[in-house]
Amino acid sequence: MVNIVIIGSGSIAFSRHIPSLKASKSGNLYGFYNRTFQRTLSVTEKLGGKAFRTLEEIWEDDLVDAVIISTPAPSHFQLTMSSLAAGKHVLCEKPLSVNAIEAKLMTEAAIKGGKKLMIAHAQRLYRPHIKAKELLDRNEIGKLLTFRTFLGVGDKEESVSEDWKSSIAEVGSHRIDLMHYLIGSDVKRVFAHLTNLNPNLKATGDDNAMTILEYQNGVRGVLISSRTSYNGNDRMTQLFGTEGAITLYGEKHSVIVEKENGEKNVYTFANELPQSVMEPTTIVGEFLDAIENDTEPIITGKDGIAVMKTLDAMYLSNSEERWVDLDEVEIETDLTSRERK
Repeated sequence: MVNIVIIGSGSIAFSRHIPSLKASKSGNLYGFYNRTFQRTLSVTEKLGGKAFRTLEEIWEDDLVDAVIISTPAPSHFQLTMSSLAAGKHVLCEKPLSVNAIEAKLMTEAAIKGGKKLMIAHAQRLYRPHIKAKELLDRNEIGKLLTFRTFLGVGDKEESVSEDWKSSIAEVGSHRIDLMHYLIGSDVKRVFAHLTNLNPNLKATGDDNAMTILEYQNGVRGVLISSRTSYNGNDRMTQLFGTEGAITLYGEKHSVIVEKENGEKNVYTFANELPQSVMEPTTIVGEFLDAIENDTEPIITGKDGIAVMKTLDAMYLSNSEERWVDLDEVEIETDLTSRERK
């Protein structure tokens, strides 16, 4: 069994990581750590496991094989670097970091230490998205030309007060990775507009973002992320090819293929959930498989870097009001020089 400690037992840990870990066959929920020990005790009283008072206790415990980092994005870099240095495998929540420089350093540390670093871009594992990838790979709608993808949540007042909790980073990063996965090509350049539309949120980060993305293979599309979707979560994606279109999470069905010749196919799944409900995934099980079989994780540090480079380019595009090529995003990998700045 792989002993795992969850660092940060908030809502995402309870809605995604703990259920996925419990559903796995080879993972053991070994313990918890939170910023307040009282929170840790409260969780261990309900779920069992060891209550870690300090992070150092985790690093020094030889029985800990891996950690799941489920904390705010600004803490990901230091927690991941410390975990890897202590010889622990890491499953890190998205986005991997706050910029591409940190993401590259984290990935290099994992490679150097011979440990697994996997990023929790779990939407790749949603059944409709897996089906869409299969359909695209077999050219079901011909050559892919363009797409539009939406992802929105409904945040209330004071919940978006932190810079890191922006719509493009916390919400949009899901879709940046998903489209990279579906299209199978790297982003070439972006044109982004990030804005704040709901004054009641008192947001310092954007609460809505609209971006045009162009990929290396010529596909172009629009990505919209929002924290002001008060009708419930919005997660529709449409992909348009030379011979038809695929709609994901439409009004009535999770996957619909409509062909130019009039043919229409609907794909259904057991126990389908409404848009507002988060779909359970095998994210932790995939992480455990990579550890036990010593294989590359299905969502790698390289994937995390790709998302962070795209985000960095989006921020630059928004500030300078222009197209930004991803080659303009520099990735420094010298940790010593970075810390001097």
